[in-house]
Amino acid sequence: MPTNICCVNGELITPAATVEIREIRLYSTARGKQTAHFALIPQGKRLPDKLPVLYLLHGAWDSHTAWMDHAEAQLRELARQYGLIIILPDGDPFGWYADSPFDPANQIETYLVDELIPEVEANLPAHPELRAIAGLSMGGQGALGLYLRNPGQFRSASSMSGILDITAHPDSWELERIFGKLASNRALWERHSVRFLLEGMADVEQLPWLLTVSLDDALALTDNRGVHQALRDRGIGHEYREAPGKHDWKYWTAELPLHVGFHARYLNLV
Repeated sequence: MPTNICCVNGELITPAATVEIREIRLYSTARGKQTAHFALIPQGKRLPDKLPVLYLLHGAWDSHTAWMDHAEAQLRELARQYGLIIILPDGDPFGWYADSPFDPANQIETYLVDELIPEVEANLPAHPELRAIAGLSMGGQGALGLYLRNPGQFRSASSMSGILDITAHPDSWELERIFGKLASNRALWERHSVRFLLEGMADVEQLPWLLTVSLDDALALTDNRGVHQALRDRGIGHEYREAPGKHDWKYWTAELPLHVGFHARYLNLV
């Protein structure tokens, strides 16, 4: 961890003194319900007025509390050291961070882009041009998918154990509820699958990416190797890492400092 960080306008500052944690309620018109997210907000006299923001997405079966349940102390320390706001949104247990034409309540991409980000920037000391996004498993797919479908929203994106080709898992994790049957809705599935999104993008060569996956991950290893190879075939610069571990919190908490450090480079924090 750095003992000093170089912040937004080049000013050399010390890490934050403390980190305030808030659980914030927000009514989502897009989703038609009350939502909640956690915000970890660095505090300190030498911090700038506006801080970069990392949106960190949870995986399937979970909610906005998952990262706090498993890594609160770690997240607090990373936010403090880097002077970085960390936002932990709620994407529903099987929401896939997508807008569904089949489920009117599953409009999570619109919620994140049009409701949550403006709310964060209106009410927290969040810099409107310095955003990054990361996630694990379902959230890894969500982070990279949101990054590609919303150019200019995020400076960098990363995925831990991401399910990066949803077309390879048509009978799993309520995907059919979100996207309909694969056979009759393939174009929709491909617009939400990182593996296929890449094929339609002309300028991804300039986007900072980090993909990490564990060697004993039966759910995500093949997907990640496929996307890694597709990026290599197109000459798209990216960072890729395979390491020992499984599709579990032991692996994700071990990878978390690497991912936050990666984003710090692109948010002018190191």
